[in-house]
Amino acid sequence: MKYFDKDGLEIDRDTWGALFEKHDYRRIDHTMLDNGMSISTVWLGMQGGFGIEPYLFETMAFAPGSYEDMDVQRYHTMKEAQHGHQEMVNNKIDALSKAFLATHFASMLQEWKARDCIRLKMQRSEISWRLGLKTIVLSFIASRQVSGRCSGV
Repeated sequence: MKYFDKDGLEIDRDTWGALFEKHDYRRIDHTMLDNGMSISTVWLGMQGGFGIEPYLFETMAFAPGSYEDMDVQRYHTMKEAQHGHQEMVNNKIDALSKAFLATHFASMLQEWKARDCIRLKMQRSEISWRLGLKTIVLSFIASRQVSGRCSGV
């Protein structure tokens, strides 16, 4: 296994261990979103596979109140890690915004649907009432005409 500092320079295992114990050295960035989701970018400083360019940094997104990772990205350089952290934060914020809008829009649609149903029921009852009134008026007119004809006989 090979070990590297933040600049990608190879270091020995003892130096890596000493650096890894330093929280301020290890942590690159941390963001806590409004919903409690945590996004953390850290320096790993070691090469996991044989002959593969080392991924020295890692960004992980954690569900609210959990240490179970939801999303993981690894990077070769500090610049990639910083950019990747901000990109993951933006993606999670976009996803939260879309989820909020979808939920909010769904509740608005339900509210509109309820209003439309009430409006339709009111329109139907008004039409029924108008038809009923029309029927009563027509019946009254018809009865007057009939009774008028009958009274002249």
